[in-house]
Amino acid sequence: MVRSRLRQGLEPVIHWVNRRRGGKTVPVTEFPWAWAVMGWGMIWAGVVAGVGASDDASEDLFEGDRVIEMDLSISERGIANLRQYHWRRWRSTGLPRPKALATVKSGGVTYTNVSVHLKGSAGSFRSIDENPALTLNFDKHVEDQEILGYDKIYLNNSVQDRSYANEKICRELYNAAGIPTPRATHAYVTLNGRTLGLYVVIEGFNKPFLKRHFEDVSGNLYDGGFLRDINADLSVNTGENPDDKSDLKALFRVALERDPRKRFQLLPRMLDMDRFYSLMALDVMTWNWDGYTMHHNNFRLFHDNKADRFIFIPHGMDQMFEQSHGPIFPRFRGLVARSVMESPAARMQLYDRMNSLMGGVFSADLINRRIQEITTVLQQYLRDKDSYRAKRQQGEALSLQYQVTRRHDYLRQELSAGSRVPSFGPDGTHPLTQWNSRRQFGRPQLRRTQEGPRSVMRIEAGGEDQIAMGKWVSRVWLKQGVYRFSGMMRTTQVQVIAQDTRGGAGLRATGAGRLNRARGTRGWAPVSVDFRVDYPVKEVELSCELRAARGSAVFDARTLMLTKLR
Repeated sequence: MVRSRLRQGLEPVIHWVNRRRGGKTVPVTEFPWAWAVMGWGMIWAGVVAGVGASDDASEDLFEGDRVIEMDLSISERGIANLRQYHWRRWRSTGLPRPKALATVKSGGVTYTNVSVHLKGSAGSFRSIDENPALTLNFDKHVEDQEILGYDKIYLNNSVQDRSYANEKICRELYNAAGIPTPRATHAYVTLNGRTLGLYVVIEGFNKPFLKRHFEDVSGNLYDGGFLRDINADLSVNTGENPDDKSDLKALFRVALERDPRKRFQLLPRMLDMDRFYSLMALDVMTWNWDGYTMHHNNFRLFHDNKADRFIFIPHGMDQMFEQSHGPIFPRFRGLVARSVMESPAARMQLYDRMNSLMGGVFSADLINRRIQEITTVLQQYLRDKDSYRAKRQQGEALSLQYQVTRRHDYLRQELSAGSRVPSFGPDGTHPLTQWNSRRQFGRPQLRRTQEGPRSVMRIEAGGEDQIAMGKWVSRVWLKQGVYRFSGMMRTTQVQVIAQDTRGGAGLRATGAGRLNRARGTRGWAPVSVDFRVDYPVKEVELSCELRAARGSAVFDARTLMLTKLR
C-alpha cells in the first residue's frame, strides 16, 4: 500500500520523462532511480505511516463502518462516450462496454487514469447523467494503483435499497457462513462537481479478491451476467485459461443427468456441496430472490483448481428480506439448485443447514444491531451534509429492521416444526382426533352424530342437480417418509353428475390424488390412501370428502389414523 502511494507521488516526474521520450509510456518500476527512491521512501514511511492518506495509509477500505468521500472528474469526451451505453441495448450486441478515464480524489490522494464504465441492469441501471452505478479499475492503466488496498471497486447507487444497509450486512452474513463474498462500505460521491450522493462501495471481483479466499487462483471466475445460468456462454472475469470452458460444460452435463443416483454421485465431485448448501440456505433465509438459488441471477462461479470444485459466489444483494413469509422450500430456478433439490436427502441437508445457521449466523438481534451501527455512522455523516437522504435512510433502516424481525420469527416457526410432529405408537400408528368441517362449494351439510357405538362424521350432498363438495379436515406436521391415511367409511345413494370424473366419496392427503371415489350405496368398509412426504418436515392436510349431486358419506372418527410405513 505504501509502495502504491509513493509511486503515485513519483508519477508527475515519470510523466515528464515519458513526454521527453516522445510520448512512450514506461512503467515507474523500470526506472532504477525510482526503485531507490521508493525503497528509501518505504523505510521513511514505516516511521511516519499515514501521511497523505485519509486517516491511515495502512487502512483496509472495507474494515469497519465509514463513509469515504470520492470526487470523480471525467472529461467531456469521456462523458460522451459513457452516455452511449445502455445495458438493455448493449447486452444483445456482445460488444465491450464504453469506458472512460477518470481522476479520483479521495482522502487527500489523487488517483489518475482510473478506468470507469457504467454497471447495473434492469432495476439499478442509471445513465451517466443521473446517479449511475460505476465500476472503477484503478490499476488498468497505472500499474499497482490502489485505493486503500484495492485496485477494483464497484460504486452501487443503491436505488433499490434506500437503507444503504442490505449489501453490507448480507455480505457479512455470507462471509460468516464460509461463502467467499466481496465486502461493502460506503462513499459520498461527486462527479464533475455534481453531487451524486451516498453510494455503497463493493469489493471488485478479481485475483486479489480470490487470493483472500483461495490458495490457487488460476481457475476461471465466471460472470453470471443478467438472468443467465451455467448453460449460457458466460464471460470470464479472471483465469489462466479463459477460452477453456470445459469445466463449466461438465458441470452443466452433470446437473442435467437424468439418473438421480448417478447425478448425486457426480455432483459432489464437481461442486463444493458444503458451501452450496450454505449459499442456498442464506438465499432462502434472507429471501435473496434476485440471487442464483431462486432466480439464476447476480452470481459468480469460481473453479478452484486445487480442490477441483466449483464455488458459487453471490453478487448484488440490495433487495433482501422483502418477503417475510417466503417458504423455506421455494421454487428453485437456478439449474444447479434445482438439480440438487430434486433429492429428498438434499432437502434434509438444506433444512439442517438452515437450522444450524439460525440463532448463530442468522440472528435478528445481531442483524438489527448491525443495521443500527451502520445507520449511526451514516446519520453522523449525512445529518449536516444531506438532511433529505439522512431522514430517508433512517426511515428505511427502521423498515429493514422490522422486515428482518418478521423474517426471523417466521423462519423460527417453520424450522421448529419438527417439534410439532406427532408421535407414533409401537405399531407405527397415530390416531387422528382433531377434525374441522369445510364446505368447499355447493350446499353440502356436515355434522357429527352417533351411530350406536360409532362416533361418526357425516357429509350430505345438497340434493340438487349440481355438484356439492364438503370435507372433514385435519392438519398434521410430518417428517420425511411414506405414510398411510386410513379409516372406515359407508355411503348411501351417492350420485355424481355424468361429466364429473372426480365425483365420489373417499380419503385424500396433500400431494396424493383421491384414488377411492365410492359411489352408490355400500356398507362399512376400510378405505385408505398412501402418500409420501419428500421434505424434511411438512404440514399435510388430510381430508374425508364427498363430491356429489346427491347422497351421503359417513366416516367412523375412531378408526381414522395415520400409519408410518417407512
